[in-house]
Amino acid sequence: MDKKSRAEASKVSVLVCCVDSFGNEVPSRVAFKSAASLLCVIGLKTYKEVIVLSLLSWGAVAVTIQVLQCKMCLVIKKLIILKQKETMSNRTADYENHPEGGIMLRDGSVIEGYTPQQILEEADNTMSLDTTGVYFSLRKPPIKRPEEKRVQTRRNEAEMIFLKNAWYFYEHYQEICADSRKFLARVPVQSGLAYTGTGGFRNPTLGVYVEWWHSFKKAIVELDGDKWLVWHIAGSPLSGMNKCGLVNAEGKVQCHSVNPFPTVWHSFVEINTRYDECKAKYMAFTIEEVAALMHGDLDETSRSFLGACFGLRSQVASLSDDLKRMTAQAAQLRYDLVTTKIKYNERELYQIYDKYLSEKDLRKVRRDQLLESRLDLRKRFKGGHCGQIEYQRTLYPISKELKALAEPLEDREVPKLKSMGLTLRDVINYFEQENQNNNK
Repeated sequence: MDKKSRAEASKVSVLVCCVDSFGNEVPSRVAFKSAASLLCVIGLKTYKEVIVLSLLSWGAVAVTIQVLQCKMCLVIKKLIILKQKETMSNRTADYENHPEGGIMLRDGSVIEGYTPQQILEEADNTMSLDTTGVYFSLRKPPIKRPEEKRVQTRRNEAEMIFLKNAWYFYEHYQEICADSRKFLARVPVQSGLAYTGTGGFRNPTLGVYVEWWHSFKKAIVELDGDKWLVWHIAGSPLSGMNKCGLVNAEGKVQCHSVNPFPTVWHSFVEINTRYDECKAKYMAFTIEEVAALMHGDLDETSRSFLGACFGLRSQVASLSDDLKRMTAQAAQLRYDLVTTKIKYNERELYQIYDKYLSEKDLRKVRRDQLLESRLDLRKRFKGGHCGQIEYQRTLYPISKELKALAEPLEDREVPKLKSMGLTLRDVINYFEQENQNNNK
């Protein structure tokens, strides 16, 4: 660096916490030099807020930079994301090329993949700066509840089945790794880190867990002579503080700090992202189906029935995708038809639209008058200027009219529009869109 760059770098206070992928400490001066050089190269001067840079040249070097004035925070955030994507890409370069129609495991063996009839959703596991702040807590982050409670209930049941059978799955590692449908069974557990959120932890599978448990000693913790499997990861990649979920052979669950934390979460992310392509490419059983098959709860007839159901489930998913696509096409065709009809009768229909605007204004004025009358009536009643009977008789028609005015005017049926296959809402949307286009 030249003298000017050194002067700019000296304005930045850098607190370094650095470890490599094996948990070994990296010299602070090396991390400081890299951080200062990076700031000068991208033209940064002085800033105001705390920013986290993840410089992953040695595996995982985390540098917290506290600065004085802020001008280009977005530049730094984009730089973080680009650096992490580059690092994740370099890490997965060796195993991204799974053989056609198969999955290559970490030991080099290949298992056959079962191609679904529909395209599965691919998980985006790229790491990015987390702005929610949820994962700054060492507690397990709350799962967002979907609109339908039954979906959440099913996820909870699947998680309980996974925890109950965690050690059974661990002991039957070879059986799971011999069938891609068992290997790719989704586990409804969402881990995450402070600063980067769920990047790298999304859509874990049963095969990811059993391979991780068998490949990395730190994924199994010994406490008071009892062994526990790590099943949930949460903590800070900077300080190393963490509270991970553990489960023992009896299915008992507890939270405990796991060390060295960088080794734990790095190893899990490495295996989980290894199979992202396969998760979106091949069919998979559910956790419930895997547990039933492996415990031998199904006879031969039931196994055949399960296989048929598996195929039907894929067909239903494919038909659902077709229905969504056809529904979108139908909506587009109706929009084109409505637009054509309105353009053909634009002058005539504009009068209906203009009448709607006038009535809308009148309804607003009338509503304001009624609200003011109701307020005056309540003041009179509280002041003792009218009795209970007079108050109720006067209030009833006011409330009734207010209720009628609250009904959407756009949903009113217009006979002329109905005969043309249109609704008042169609006409309103068309002319409002025209007005927006003219104002641009």
